[in-house]
Amino acid sequence: MPLPGQTYRVTATASSGLSISYAITKGQEIQETQFVSYSAPVCALSQSVSGQVTFLRSGECEVTATQAGNGRFAQATERISILIGQLNQFITFDPIADRTYGAPAFRLSAVASSNLPVSFTVSAGVNVCSISNGMVNIIAAGTCEIRASQVGNGTYAPAPNVTRTFVVNPDLASSPALVSAAVGNQWFTIGYTAPSYTGGSNIIGYRLEVRDQNSNVYVNSSCATVAPLTCTLAGLPNDLSYTARIAAITAAGIGQYSNNSMPL
Repeated sequence: MPLPGQTYRVTATASSGLSISYAITKGQEIQETQFVSYSAPVCALSQSVSGQVTFLRSGECEVTATQAGNGRFAQATERISILIGQLNQFITFDPIADRTYGAPAFRLSAVASSNLPVSFTVSAGVNVCSISNGMVNIIAAGTCEIRASQVGNGTYAPAPNVTRTFVVNPDLASSPALVSAAVGNQWFTIGYTAPSYTGGSNIIGYRLEVRDQNSNVYVNSSCATVAPLTCTLAGLPNDLSYTARIAAITAAGIGQYSNNSMPL
């Protein structure tokens, strides 16, 4: 099957020995009208080489050979139909580097060997990233898969899809805010609010650090993650002053700590 860009020379002879003329009778350019949509030509005849056809795009090309006849011979015609295939194409789509949640949007770049435009879709991880006008926006931590496609046209067949996968790593959460602190018989309790920025992943815990006046540190990593947000550290020696701070724990690890409470 011939392909766009190739040529073929139709040869015909008349039994009368009279000369032959050639014409494209199917596959010519069709101009748009009120009732017909525009159609680009499938093939064209050479102006300098008799019977030579150039294939322009995929489709059907019909060439008619005609001998008009004369006073002795009647007119004769013969047709040949040629199907033109599509050229193959491929997409070059570079790997996408992993990102950290909070990174700015970035532009995708892929090129089809046909130079036709490439389109992008999120094929997996729609809750992690989105695409708008060729820009990737990061929504949450996780894995995102992006597919590059080129559907082809009258000359080129659709390109094989190419996918690229990248990971959005979670960022550390920002600091919670201390709203209360109290001390009692061998215990220290604080109240706090959740951080405004969780780094793209859920809070799975809080880490409370209580430090005494001698710089000894006591830890509770099992603090509440749902309201009311309070946390108590028990078993502290009495007759010492203490300060406390707290941090959110996410998939990224221990986030930023709050400010220290006043000594109690």
